[in-house]
Parts: sequence; C-alpha cells; structure tokens
Amino acid sequence: MPGGPETAEGGDKSFAMGTVFADPKDSIVMNLSKAQRLLGEVTTRQNVYICAAQHFDKINNKNYVVPAIMITAFASFVSFVSSHSLIPVLIRTLLALFVGFLGTIATIISAMGGAYKYDVKAESFRMAAGEYRLLNTMITSEMRKDPDGEGANWDVLYTRIEKTIIELQKKMKYFPPAALVAQWAREGKLGDGGGGSSISAWLFKYRVQLEDDGIM
Repeated sequence: MPGGPETAEGGDKSFAMGTVFADPKDSIVMNLSKAQRLLGEVTTRQNVYICAAQHFDKINNKNYVVPAIMITAFASFVSFVSSHSLIPVLIRTLLALFVGFLGTIATIISAMGGAYKYDVKAESFRMAAGEYRLLNTMITSEMRKDPDGEGANWDVLYTRIEKTIIELQKKMKYFPPAALVAQWAREGKLGDGGGGSSISAWLFKYRVQLEDDGIM
C-alpha cells in the first residue's frame, strides 16, 4: 500500500516493529536518576544513624553517666565533711558508711551502663553516620562536577560506593530499633529520601538556573 508504514522485511529497518532506538541521552538521564536515588538512600541511612547515635547518647548520659558523676561527687563531699575534727566520732562513722554506700551505688550504675553498652552503640552509629556522610559528599561532588551526566566516572563511583556500603554494613554489630526508625520517619527526621532534590534527573543540569529564576 503506497504511503503505508514499511515492514522489517521490505522497508526502512529504522521504523520496523520492535526496533529499539538508541538515544544517547537515555544513559545520561539514567546516570543522574541513579545518582539521585543513591543520594537519597545514603542520606536516609545517614540520618537514621545520626538519630540512633543521639538517642543512645541521651539514654546513656541520662541514666548512667550523669547519675554516676553526681553520686561520686556527693560521696566525695560527704567523705571530706566526715574527716573534719568538729564532727563527732559516731557521726563520722555513720558518714563513712554512707560514703561506702554511695560508692557502691555509683559502681552499680557504672557497671549497668557498661553492660548495656549504650555508649558503644552510640559511637558505632556515629561512625556509620560519618561514613555515609562521606558517601553523600562523594555523590554530590560528582553531580556538581558532571551535572550533564556525560562523564565516564559514574560506573566507577557506583562500584566504589557499593563496596563501601557492603564493608560498612559488615562492621555494624547493632541495629537501630525498628519502632524508633518508624517514629523518626513519621517525624520527618530521615529526610524525603530524594537527596534534597525534587526535580527530575534530566533537569538537574539546569538546577542552578532554575534556582536563580525562583522556580525551585
């Protein structure tokens, strides 16, 4: 039929059914889209570990560190008072017993803090947050250096970040409580999961201009 579409057998193969058109821009947009998704995931994990570190620091300081310090300081004061010559012998003996009791309480609190390892957990999560912050910086820097997504460093960057995340997860001995993670997500403390950018990947190269024009 004249003017009709050509077939793969007898016409222009570029318009044959099932032909895949290779658009070089597709890989570019894919690079930026993958970078945005990866940045969002890294940012979310970074915020999870920051919140976890702050949470366990708060528990450790409130329940163990501060009480142990206060009790130890008070025991030192009572011990100093009991050594004064104006204090009767009987009172000095009672104060000495009270100092021993306070010392025992402080030791128990310190031992419980060491057993629960809240300080170790907080430091572990703080270390993980720092590692994810470095990954965040790596991705952001590459997106700044190559806003068009046409560079050859993307595959190398993805491979390096993947290996770093795997090694980091191997080192993690503790997990943030799932209920707290869900609560932090509801409160918006984990970010929007988009790496701080709500625009499409193909618009990222125009981000600065859009911000200058007041569109973003």
